[in-house]
Amino acid sequence: MNSEKKLSKGMNMREETLLVLKTVHELEHAYGVNYLRQILQGEKGMRVKEAHQQLPTFGSMSEEHFDRINNLIYQLVTKGLLEISDANSGTIRLSEMGEAFIDEPEDLWLRPRDLRSSMYDIQLRRALRQIRQKLAKQEAQPVFRIFSNYCLQQIVQQQPTDVVSLKKIPGIGDFKADRYGHLILQAVNQVREKKAEDAQISMYKRANSPSLQTVKTLFESGFSPEVIAEKRRLKKGTVQRYLLTLHQAGEIDLLPWIEHEIEPQTLEKGKTYFQNTQNPRLKDAYEMLGLDYDTLRLCRLYVANIATAQTELRYEYAS
Repeated sequence: MNSEKKLSKGMNMREETLLVLKTVHELEHAYGVNYLRQILQGEKGMRVKEAHQQLPTFGSMSEEHFDRINNLIYQLVTKGLLEISDANSGTIRLSEMGEAFIDEPEDLWLRPRDLRSSMYDIQLRRALRQIRQKLAKQEAQPVFRIFSNYCLQQIVQQQPTDVVSLKKIPGIGDFKADRYGHLILQAVNQVREKKAEDAQISMYKRANSPSLQTVKTLFESGFSPEVIAEKRRLKKGTVQRYLLTLHQAGEIDLLPWIEHEIEPQTLEKGKTYFQNTQNPRLKDAYEMLGLDYDTLRLCRLYVANIATAQTELRYEYAS
């Protein structure tokens, strides 16, 4: 269905949510995400039980892409309208919130990116499926015994960096993390490295575009972002983002300008937060510090450069 209104706050998925929840409500047992998706898409044959082909919602989302339906179901789990009844098998049941939603449906807004898998998510999902298939064959077990589709999705979403974080994923646990962890983490790291490499290449391309090179020339000539914005008919925030990209690509050095632009107390406040917070997010920093996003980006950039310089100094000293 493509009838939802696209507004600034996202897409209203009220109708689609109701179809998913009603399907789960009608089933006599808990089933996994793929089975629910097959019912909603109207897949016939041996994949879907004949009795389930008679459900009112069977085929109700036949025009939707399977990835979009899967992501919607996982979003409903995240929002508490659905629950994972068994993490090992990845089966899903209706929650009390979900039952209340069926009785009194309301608007449910999701961002387009919440319903769409990135290229890197798809690559990681494919790699994990291949690992699971290989291990299942080696151990003569069904693939879901290795890890369920739900576990697979959680690995894609959470991107664990070590065995400790992998063990925290429901349905993995100590045994599976210790037994299969090296293969899973290797796949995660490979996709993460590929994403970082692609981002670096993309950044260099942007930095060498005519628009950014013009901004670079003006900045090196001593013009402030405000003046550059006026000359180029751009927003100040856009000019700052251009300057950040140029700095990250090594085209200019923004650190002296950051020190001049931001009040010492504010810079110190931002530096302290980003230096002491693991995996800091701008949204969290905004809520905690009350600084605007442009200032926070500059503080984060400043700290990143300090960390890089310290790493280089340690390396040189060790050599």
